[in-house]
Amino acid sequence: MRTLSLQITYRKGKPFAAAARTMWNRNEHDKARILADLTEYVLAWRESSAPECSDLEMLKQWAATTCKRQFVREISGLGPRAFEQLLWHIDGVDAIRLDRHVVSFVEDVIRRRVGENHMTTGLRTVAKNMGVSPTELDARIWDYMQRRSIRGGMDDRVVWACP
Repeated sequence: MRTLSLQITYRKGKPFAAAARTMWNRNEHDKARILADLTEYVLAWRESSAPECSDLEMLKQWAATTCKRQFVREISGLGPRAFEQLLWHIDGVDAIRLDRHVVSFVEDVIRRRVGENHMTTGLRTVAKNMGVSPTELDARIWDYMQRRSIRGGMDDRVVWACP
């Protein structure tokens, strides 16, 4: 394999290469490899599926047509959580970002550990039943857990009041 910085500079340009080079120099080789692999994956998907689209439109098409199972097989080191986080960052896509706050909340509420797929499915169902988007539910959980950790607890009605 050519050096990572040369490969990324060729594909994406100097600012992107600088980020990868920084990770590489900090001995975060896995992160640098994952970043390079993700870039190659997205560029290849664009070339084959949405060559004429803007970046945002291409990402929205990718999110609408790619299932979690497909994505997880593509890039070693990125799993279901990474897929949900990518959806989270793509405007207009409802996703659950299973960060430590959301995972802790769910495990505290149901009093047991649960797999990521079950957690995501359960939170989507709860959001639907509450009449909010999964992203809104995720944000409310995150806010609640942040406030709870700062203040040592708070009134649940403030967070869970439905629109």
